[in-house]
Amino acid sequence: MPTFANGLPVARQQFGIAKEVTKGTYVAPSAFPAWDTFTPEDKITMLPVTGLRGSMVVDYGMVAGVGVADISCGGAIYPDTIGWPLAGVLGSLSVTGAGPYVNVLTVLNTGTGQPTSHSITHFYEATQSRSYTGAQWSEIELTYTAPDLAKFTAKATSLLSLQETVATASYTSVLPFAAWQCTCLIGGAATIVVTEATVTMTRKLDIINDLAGSQAPAQIFVGPLTCTWKISGLADSVDTALLEYLNNTQPSVDLTMTQSASDILEVHSTNVAFTAAPFKADKDVIEIDLAGTAIANTTDIGASLGYGPVKCTLTNSVNGLYI
Repeated sequence: MPTFANGLPVARQQFGIAKEVTKGTYVAPSAFPAWDTFTPEDKITMLPVTGLRGSMVVDYGMVAGVGVADISCGGAIYPDTIGWPLAGVLGSLSVTGAGPYVNVLTVLNTGTGQPTSHSITHFYEATQSRSYTGAQWSEIELTYTAPDLAKFTAKATSLLSLQETVATASYTSVLPFAAWQCTCLIGGAATIVVTEATVTMTRKLDIINDLAGSQAPAQIFVGPLTCTWKISGLADSVDTALLEYLNNTQPSVDLTMTQSASDILEVHSTNVAFTAAPFKADKDVIEIDLAGTAIANTTDIGASLGYGPVKCTLTNSVNGLYI
């Protein structure tokens, strides 16, 4: 009789996240996001030993070099847990209200400009999990396609993973946003029929290694923020969308998802410079894709002032836990 190997089911995976007090020091999860995908990869730079030794071969050994872990995740946008990657990319948070709370997220412009790091925990077996500490987020993309749930993808980089004990998960009772719950305004008005919208916030990470007897980096340093937009909609007889591009009007753009008075996500850029506007004729109706870059200004900012290209406002039950 064959001996069957045991496997770890994908469906049993769970994820936890928490803000860190000290960057790189693990904190047990304070929230448990229900992500659809989670792809971690520990990445060590392997250093081949190739010194010539009189033989017709190349590799005589391998030395482990420095290492970090790259993480990508994604899924439906929930009104509460989407705040973790958003806060990790933007870095500045101000909270008002007494429940529901209004969490305003903007780019951090004080000190070193570094967002608070997160501990991310991956549970994939009943008695074991792995932690990814010192995690800094480098990208989040929010996508709204009318017939679907609103979705996101995000990327982060952390220290190499370590084993942790399994915590008891507790999940939000709030449902994710349906994309049709989103309204899109260009220049403060619903000027075109929008069928799909995407906003992407990106930051370059610099992995800084030093000579200190440690395989871990000295710093995972977060660079400046860029924000890009893509708005797909119906072309019209007066070229409303096309003229936003041709005339370089740089209007405001708003995406507001409202599930209830207590569960709202608004993404706002005061000025978006559209850089392309191709027509699409692959359906029975002519569409146009507006692609643009959010321009930094002194309106889309928080308590750290300076300039910012985008402001995200989350109304939910979370009182400032993200950073």
